[in-house]
Amino acid sequence: MARAPAVQYLDASSESLIGSVLADRYRIISRLGEGGMATVYLGEHIAIRKQCAIKVLHPEEAHKENIVERFLQEARAASVIDHENVVEITDFGRTEDECVFLVMELLDGEDLADMLARVRRLPWTRAKPILLQICDALEAAHDKGIIHRDMKPENCFRFEKRGNPDFIKVLDFGIAKITSESVVGPRALTQTGMIFGTPEYMSPEQAEGRTVDRRTDIYSLGVIMFQLLTGQVPFRGDSPTTTLVKHLVEDPPVPSAVAPDADISPDLDAIILKALQKDPAHRFQDMREFAAALRGIDELGTSIDGPLEPPGPRVDLGALDLDAERPGRSKWLILAVVLVVAAAVAAALYALRSEPEPEPEPEPEPVLAPEPEPEPEPEPEPEPERVQVTFNVNTPATVIDEASGEELGSTDDEGGIAVLKSDEELTLRLVADGYEDTYVEFTPSESSEQKVKLKRARKRKKSSKSASAPTGPVNPFNKK
Repeated sequence: MARAPAVQYLDASSESLIGSVLADRYRIISRLGEGGMATVYLGEHIAIRKQCAIKVLHPEEAHKENIVERFLQEARAASVIDHENVVEITDFGRTEDECVFLVMELLDGEDLADMLARVRRLPWTRAKPILLQICDALEAAHDKGIIHRDMKPENCFRFEKRGNPDFIKVLDFGIAKITSESVVGPRALTQTGMIFGTPEYMSPEQAEGRTVDRRTDIYSLGVIMFQLLTGQVPFRGDSPTTTLVKHLVEDPPVPSAVAPDADISPDLDAIILKALQKDPAHRFQDMREFAAALRGIDELGTSIDGPLEPPGPRVDLGALDLDAERPGRSKWLILAVVLVVAAAVAAALYALRSEPEPEPEPEPEPVLAPEPEPEPEPEPEPEPERVQVTFNVNTPATVIDEASGEELGSTDDEGGIAVLKSDEELTLRLVADGYEDTYVEFTPSESSEQKVKLKRARKRKKSSKSASAPTGPVNPFNKK
């Protein structure tokens, strides 16, 4: 039998790898799917003949160390968690010609997003075991100091196992927050103020770029539960930015009011609304507590132990502090207003209670002191240094600063766009009609060219199509 050619790493988004052998171990059989940063192939270990899924970074991403580090983090996190409801990753490698890949178990099924595109929503009796498996997977991750931060239906894969047609695997820990140095070492891949995740499923604290903990995954799972039972997410704006604002300032709708024909009980409403509280202190505090609440609901959607307590206080929009990251300024502003009002009241009371005094003798004309010399105007601060960023893209796109939401220009602007020079990582979002939003991460310490390939937007199957699940190997890691 002829030996397959060694891998020629020309373009991982094309068919160039098919038929080749990767790292002398894995034969590439066919392409399963393609995401924004990687392509997933059906592969086979050449010695033991076991089939697997092989995720290969696109060449333009493989030279970016921060992307490679996240890729490695995905492999390490899944391996450390070691739970049956978390995808198993068995190998990671980087060849001499800079082909970066990881190997994972091959799953035959579909993600929850594809399932919801077919069936729209699920009855409680089917949603409950799915949600409990996700709780178990995230509980295991949290116990190892790993916060997922991108929980959504696309990252929950269902397939048949041991007679269970809805066995769930949680995928993609690539942007997880690691609180244990034993997983990724002392180097931090994210900093406070950076925003990662999918807007429809992000917690308020995540949307503001604040520090997150396990309760941010609880919020995201609350959104998933809302969607499973109603067929829609609680918040969706005209843009990612407006969606994030809704998470920050709007109360979530009551699920049973959104889908009155879905038989959502008051107890299920209470669980979902508790998970979606703006203040993390008013949510379930860990996945065990969330799972216990789910297990306490019977097949009719009623609490076994009696009616549940209503969730924590709803958001008072009039009292909402949208500048919560600067509590000092807010505190002194409130204190100043209180002192001014108190002084005015005291003066009024004193005037009402005091006896009128005789008019004083006119005072002599004051002698005016000479006006002081005007102070010299301060020197204007120098303009912050900027660098130019140009783009090599397959289609023109609008460039947006992901942290501030500011539109910076277009990828085809002559001379590129100007960004502040910095040694900290910058995330830009490229938006184009008919294409999925694509994120570019780099350090703007000098002018640079960013090579980016935008992926065409995937058309969802209509819900009126057949409800049967797809067969054959599919890509569980294809990003939406």
